[in-house]
Order: sequence, then structure tokens, then C-alpha cells
Amino acid sequence: MTDSSEPTNNEKNHKNRFRSVGPGIVAGSSGNDAGGIATYSAIGAGYGYKLLWLMLISIPMLVAVHDMCARIASTTKKGIGSMIRKRYGARVALVLVVALFIANVAVVAANVAGMSVALELITSVNYKLFIIPLALAVWFLVVRGSYAKVEKVLIALSLGLLAYVIVAFISNPSLIDLIIGTLVPHIELTGAFFFTSVAMIGATVSPYIYYYYTSAELEAAKSDEEMDESRFGAQVGAVWCGVVAYFIILTSAAVLFTSGIHDISTAKEAALALKPLAGDFAFSLFAIGLFAASMIATAVLPIATAYGITETFGMESGVSKKLDKAKMFYSVFTVSLALGAGLILIGLDPIQTMIISMVISGILTPIIVYILMKMCNDKEVLGNYTNGKIVNIVGWLTVVISALLVIAMITSFIAPF
Repeated sequence: MTDSSEPTNNEKNHKNRFRSVGPGIVAGSSGNDAGGIATYSAIGAGYGYKLLWLMLISIPMLVAVHDMCARIASTTKKGIGSMIRKRYGARVALVLVVALFIANVAVVAANVAGMSVALELITSVNYKLFIIPLALAVWFLVVRGSYAKVEKVLIALSLGLLAYVIVAFISNPSLIDLIIGTLVPHIELTGAFFFTSVAMIGATVSPYIYYYYTSAELEAAKSDEEMDESRFGAQVGAVWCGVVAYFIILTSAAVLFTSGIHDISTAKEAALALKPLAGDFAFSLFAIGLFAASMIATAVLPIATAYGITETFGMESGVSKKLDKAKMFYSVFTVSLALGAGLILIGLDPIQTMIISMVISGILTPIIVYILMKMCNDKEVLGNYTNGKIVNIVGWLTVVISALLVIAMITSFIAPF
């Protein structure tokens, strides 16, 4: 009897494991948004291959964070907002979620601009004409769809990020410089270097991902028996995010830096700079990737904000909930999306909002990862699923490295090196 049922169980396990990557892929893809693409492009153009090592060490950091979020969601059946309020009080939870809201609205603005600009690059139609239609499309997708439907659309869009991997391969990078930049740490004692490094950490190990990922896991109906599948999905999503970011830096280093173009402020500038140097194909692929990444982030960021605020105040939340059952959740989602789109429509500089949001995210990173580490080493919270040695080492290194970079950045502004 046992032998005959074994293949069926294996098939079920493989199916569960495949389904489990959904929240991780969506969370990881949202990290490579318009702000992230601009940040990574600027790093490649400004520093060439020299900071690939920092991106490489960011991948295990993100894997560890995703893994902790998966275990918190699967074990406690609560999101990060709820757990922070429960363990550290309403004041701490409120301060963090207010900072998250400010950062997220700025990132939403950058991404509404990002997906609109991507269509401008493809169609030559002014990007402002796309802002309202695209924002409404995202609103209808989330408010009128179930979590499963939203996740399927966002996963399909995430395939567009493969464009950056393809562009990197056709950009003919220097293999020697690539290996050196990846394996040999390069550090400059300048304010610009530390500012860039904090922005990179903020773009990669983004705090909003923690709020989104834990709650998305709950909406995907994970159970304790599927802990391995949940952790697998988290790790796949984190690696996917890091690999795409690595290739964006690589492309900018191979094409822009080597051609003497060192000053890139936006993803649009990166795409336009690529066109004469790498050809129309690379330009089109870059624009497609920008649209896909920005669309995903435009949906995920307001959702993450809504999760964070409603969980912090103990209110009903969830994309799968009906509108009348989770009014505050959908109200926060709508306000976040509307504010982001509105800021771009009134002429706010998307470059400045992007920079501010990345730095705020970078400053929040060591704080929230520290809280995650405390919770994930507390047996009262996770029981037998507390951190192992490897996750603890990587997690505490994430706290220390990100905190030191923030301190160095602040110090460089007060007393320049």
C-alpha cells in the first residue's frame, strides 16, 4: 500500500514545490523595480565591474531574509506587521510602518514613471499620457482580482526580467574584469561610494519585501507541513532577484562604463545610452524589462504598504478578501497608488523620489533585519523553526554591514573623508 502511494506523494510534493515559488518570484522581481534598475545601471556606469562583489554578497543576505520571512509566516500565521506589534509594541510597529509608507509612496511614484517611460521608449508617445491608464490597470488587477490571479499575472510579467540576462550576454563583457570585480572587494573611502552602497542595499534587501512576503505566504495558504516548500520558494525568489540585479550592473559596466558614459541617473537614460552602443535589440529588451519590473513593483508596493498598516493596527487584510470585508486594506492600497501616480503627474522629479526612497530603505534595512533576527531566534515565536547557524551568520552580517554602510554614509556628509 505504501509503495503504490509513493509516486503520487512525490508528484504532489513536486507540484507544491513549484507552486511555492510564486510569492518568492513576485517579491524578488519587485525588488528589481525602476529605482533598482536605475541604481544598478548607475553603479555599472559609474564603477564598472568594481562593485559586482557587493551585489554577490547581497544575494545570500536576501536569501536569509526571505527564508526568515517564510518561516515566520508558516509558523505564526501572521505577517511582519502583526508580529512586530505583538513582540515590540504598537509604537515601534507604528514608527516602522510610517517610514515604510513614506518610502513606498516614493518608490511607487518612481515605478509609475518607470512603466510609463518604458512605453514612451517603445512608442515615442509622451510618458505622462500612460500614467493614469496604467495606474488604473494596476488598481483593477488588485481590487477586482483574487490573490491567485494577481500572482499569476505578476509571475508572467517577471519573465520580462530575463531581458536583462539576455542583454548582458550580448554586451560582450570583459571576462577578466568580470571575475576580478565579482571576487575582489573594492572599497572607496568617499561619501559617494557609501551613498551608492547604501542605495544598493536598500534596492536589494528592501524592507517592504518583508511585509509583502510574509503576508503573501499566508494568502498562498501555506501550512506547517509545507515548510520546506515555503522556504524553497523564498530562496528561489531571492536568488532570482540578485541574479537579475547582477546582470543589470554587468550590462551597464560592459556597455556604458567601457564607452566612457559614467553618469546615469535613470533607467530611461540607461536604455537610451544602450541604443547606439548595443543596438536596437538590446534597447528594446531593456525597455521591456523596465516595463515588466515597474508594473510588478507598482502592484506590490501599495499591497505591501496595505499589509503593513492593516496588520499593525490589527485590521482585516488580504488581496483575496472582498472589498467590503477589508475596506482599510483596499483604502491604503488605493491611496498609496494614487499618491505615487499623483506625484509624477504634478511634476515631482522621479529621480529625486527614487534616490530618497532607496536611501530610506537602506537606513531601515539594518533595523528591520535586526528585529527579524531577534524574532527568528526566539523559540517562543518559531519553536523548532528558529534560525540555523548559516542563516544566523548571514543575518547578523547583513545587520552589521548595512548598519556600517549607513553610519559611514552619514559620517561622510557630516565630516567628509
